[in-house]
Amino acid sequence: MAKLIATDLDGTLFYPKHTIRMVSNRTVRAIRRFIDNGNKFAIVSGRSFESCMTVIHRIKRDVIIVGCNGAFIMENKKTIYSVSFKEGDLLPVMKFMEENFDIRGVLLMNTDKAYKNVDSFKTKKYKFGYLTYMFFQGAYRENFHKSKMSYQELLESGKVHKLLVMFGLNQDARRRAHEASIIMNEKFGDILECAWSGLVVEITPKGCTKAEGLKFVEEYYNINHNDVYVVGDSGNDISMFNAYYENSFCMKKAPLSVSKHAKHIVSRARDVVAYIENEERK
Repeated sequence: MAKLIATDLDGTLFYPKHTIRMVSNRTVRAIRRFIDNGNKFAIVSGRSFESCMTVIHRIKRDVIIVGCNGAFIMENKKTIYSVSFKEGDLLPVMKFMEENFDIRGVLLMNTDKAYKNVDSFKTKKYKFGYLTYMFFQGAYRENFHKSKMSYQELLESGKVHKLLVMFGLNQDARRRAHEASIIMNEKFGDILECAWSGLVVEITPKGCTKAEGLKFVEEYYNINHNDVYVVGDSGNDISMFNAYYENSFCMKKAPLSVSKHAKHIVSRARDVVAYIENEERK
């Protein structure tokens, strides 16, 4: 029966960074070999459809996209699952965050565009720092639109797959983001999922987690639960580790607060392919 590898992108498939090639040649060859042997491969990421497609163009194989932490699922540019916030849901959420946390920027995401407006940075210094950071991201850079009108319209409409809130660029920002994710889940847990991911928190509609997205993929493609292998490195990957614990792999460089949820530790995402191939030889 076919197996499925589901991998996070940033810090996982994108590790170590290759700002031109995006994914190393060795990793691409391993993925192609895995797929060509009759298996499935899925990108399970907080990133947008457009960004995930750049990875697929590099792999040059059919790859499943579980985007925006499970808010939409696609294969061959065909949407097989999609959910967004309801109209008006995000207005009180944003009001609460602006009044209670020192947030530095906000991004709204849906499948139409990568981002809708980032004209929410509090200081010119932070805006300059962020844009400089994005410039040097090379192949990992995501496109976004900077229209305040589009941002507000999208926020009010609720047609959003994911809200990404940035807390800064230092270790204190990492701590504040983690604390905010806990508070947000307690305050708005009836309408959203708030996942901590380093310097940011990722907010998706209720029930939209990487684990739930993979559960849909598992059923849609009739894949045995025990044949799903997951790999990641951050807080938004914990749901996958818990749901697929026996075949869960965490990157060695991940913080202990994340890695303690996974059964196996790996140095590279391609190590999961090697693990499966070794198991099949036994």
